[in-house]
Amino acid sequence: MSDEVILENVTFTYEDGSRPAVSDLSLSVQKGEPVVIAGPAGAGKSTVCRMLNGLIPHFFRGILKGKILVKGYETRNYPISFLAHQAGVLFDDPSSQLICPTVEEEISFGL
Repeated sequence: MSDEVILENVTFTYEDGSRPAVSDLSLSVQKGEPVVIAGPAGAGKSTVCRMLNGLIPHFFRGILKGKILVKGYETRNYPISFLAHQAGVLFDDPSSQLICPTVEEEISFGL
């Protein structure tokens, strides 16, 4: 099986952050392998999800180091609309999945 998701030595600090939200993370996920990202508040779970779907670095700005590949595509080189067709993320709280202020903007976000 091939790796569908690869994170290599990834560190990310939000634009307004004083320290990294994720530091030196490496992860490899194969096709069909279920993954749960769990941890206490502030551990970087949402940040990892945002990196996988391309919201980082395209929507949430900051300093990103390392390599993030989803289905062989380096996320920093492809738009969010393309990456949305490669991988999906589900949060435990549906309201946290919405990032736009209106339904129209939310629906058109991935286009």
